[in-house]
Amino acid sequence: MVLLVDDDSATNFLHRRAIRRSGSALEIMEANNGADALAKLRAAHDKGEDPPQYIFLDINMPVLDGWGFLDEYQSLPKEWRQRCKLFMLTTSLNPDDHERAHSYAEVNGVVDKMLDAEKFGQILETDASASATSRSA
Repeated sequence: MVLLVDDDSATNFLHRRAIRRSGSALEIMEANNGADALAKLRAAHDKGEDPPQYIFLDINMPVLDGWGFLDEYQSLPKEWRQRCKLFMLTTSLNPDDHERAHSYAEVNGVVDKMLDAEKFGQILETDASASATSRSA
C-alpha cells in the first residue's frame, strides 16, 4: 500500500496515475493533511494491519504539516514504522528543508514534486535491491 499525504487533490490524482503507470499493483490511500494521515495510520495499527509500504508526505499542508506529522509519527511503535519507507515531497528549493527532512531517521529520501512513474519505479527498484541485499547478507 502507498499512502499519499497532500492537501492538493490534483497532485494526489497525478501521483496516483504515476504509481499506476509504473506498473505497480500497490493499493493507494490518500490523506489530505498530516492529522488525517496519522488517524489512518493509528487506526491501521490498532486493527493489527500492516503499515503502508510507502508514504509520500508533502511538507506544506493545513491542519498538520509534514514536519508536525513527522513529530507525531514517532509516537507509533518503532518496529511498525520501520516496515514503511517514508519520502518527503517538496517543491522547495531551500536546502534547509532537505537537511531538516534528512534529520528524521524515518525519512528515506526527499523527492521533488511531481512524482512520476519513472521516479516511483526507481524507488521500487532501489527498495527491492536493498531488500535482496539484506536477505542475502
